[in-house]
Amino acid sequence: MNVEKLEDIMTFDIKEYEDIVLSYIIEYLNKNRYIEIKKVIPYIKSRITKMDLNLNEEGICRILKSLFEQKLIAEGSKLTKEKVLKRPPLRKMIYNFIKENPGVYYSKILKKFNIGRQSATWHLEMLMKFNIINEIKIENNLVYHESSLDTKKVELSFYLSKKKVNKIIEFFNDYNNDGITKSELSTNLKMHVNTITKYLKKLAEFNLVEKKKISNKYLYFKK
Repeated sequence: MNVEKLEDIMTFDIKEYEDIVLSYIIEYLNKNRYIEIKKVIPYIKSRITKMDLNLNEEGICRILKSLFEQKLIAEGSKLTKEKVLKRPPLRKMIYNFIKENPGVYYSKILKKFNIGRQSATWHLEMLMKFNIINEIKIENNLVYHESSLDTKKVELSFYLSKKKVNKIIEFFNDYNNDGITKSELSTNLKMHVNTITKYLKKLAEFNLVEKKKISNKYLYFKK
């Protein structure tokens, strides 16, 4: 039996049994390399029989389905969500870095921890497998963030981490706020007008600058 086959089983009230079954899975993983459905079910059945619990194989399958959906366990993994951040220490360090820097690039993670692609990919995949972090694409870049974080906040953090965006924001902070055109901003910052256009559009989306049409030209203001 595999995870997909568990999906055919009807649901029932299983909350009172989930912690018990999860404790048996953790016990099972102390003796086995990874979760394998066809082996873990008989193991849980034997433990439940000894504990004299009123739970048959169908009930066990329903609980396993729930635990998989909650990302508390993952087939083919030795880890549970509880343990995935406990070892090795590097994985928790990567998670904390992503948590503190939502929208961080893959390359920045490599540079920060001085690790190879294989190692970084392994830790990131484990964190994603248990829904601790998510991976999204912004401007053709794969970036990472804590799974509970709203994607708009991730996008804002991504752009605010860019030096050119910060230069634009700093300019508006120092400017008298009488309004400025894209071309004037391009000249002042020595930045290509296409780059200015792209980032002004994003800053307007994030409600950090405002675009107004005055005397047949568009001016930008700090909000």
